[in-house]
Amino acid sequence: MRFVILGSSELTLDFFKVIKKSNHEIASLISLNKENLPNNPANIGKFAKKNNIEYFETGDINSIESIRFLKSLEADFFVSTWSKIISNKVLEIPKFGIIGTHPTPIPMNKGRHPLHWMIALKIKKSQLSFFLMDEGIDTGNVLLRESFNLGKDIISANNNVNKAASKGLKKVLKLLDKDPSFLGQKQSKLNANTWRKRNEHDISIDPRMSAEIIIRIIRSFCKPYPMARLYIGKDLYLNLVSAKLLKEEKLRKNWVNYEYGHIFKSFRDEIWMKVDKGVILLKVDCSKIEIDLEELKGQKIFPPSYYFA
Repeated sequence: MRFVILGSSELTLDFFKVIKKSNHEIASLISLNKENLPNNPANIGKFAKKNNIEYFETGDINSIESIRFLKSLEADFFVSTWSKIISNKVLEIPKFGIIGTHPTPIPMNKGRHPLHWMIALKIKKSQLSFFLMDEGIDTGNVLLRESFNLGKDIISANNNVNKAASKGLKKVLKLLDKDPSFLGQKQSKLNANTWRKRNEHDISIDPRMSAEIIIRIIRSFCKPYPMARLYIGKDLYLNLVSAKLLKEEKLRKNWVNYEYGHIFKSFRDEIWMKVDKGVILLKVDCSKIEIDLEELKGQKIFPPSYYFA
């Protein structure tokens, strides 16, 4: 069978390796142009050149130019990790359809930023769904599901889902070798939900939160992603690398009497801040900040809404 691979992530490259080893033909790698790349992209163009694979870059997979090129490839399947909406005109191009993936057991937890949401929501286990894409968002027939553990942060989640993807795609290819027109199973509407796109408010730390929630939010968007934020002024925030709850014996005796957001200590790349039910140590990315962290000692950090107003 002849495949085209769409995407701009490490998962895109993992799919290439699996299909290549299965002795199927790969007609082309398709990726987004620089202006439209998501956070944490892989260098698909460099990889394609190194492996002598035809490469096409676009800002809009649904454009006339893109559709013309995709049709010329005469593919049996597209395998997609594409981060943007794919139109019906593109869905109809491959002979047997486009295989999409979503790192949840769809129809549960469809939608945007699933790995980030799962880390933030303390979901520890999931399944990567392989499905035939249709005009809906993550609504097509499910071909196969592969289980994986999330791990403690977004980095481990990405690594674990990529491993599950390689294992799962091998199984999907075996199914399609037997019957390329295999349609899988229609999704039930029972227990279906769809996650929205996350925004700056979802990654902004509120001192009234518990340490546990703050830690999960930071882990859901840690490097190489842009990181969670602690606002300390209007349009002024600190990027947070990591966090941990301090043991009570390290704190002053009357720490419980201080309001949320009080900064007990601030030095080098650390601040100690009062939060719900404790004091949290926040590691700060100091590579781009223009303030001296030591100046925050004794200051009071307000909820983000105070600075957004």
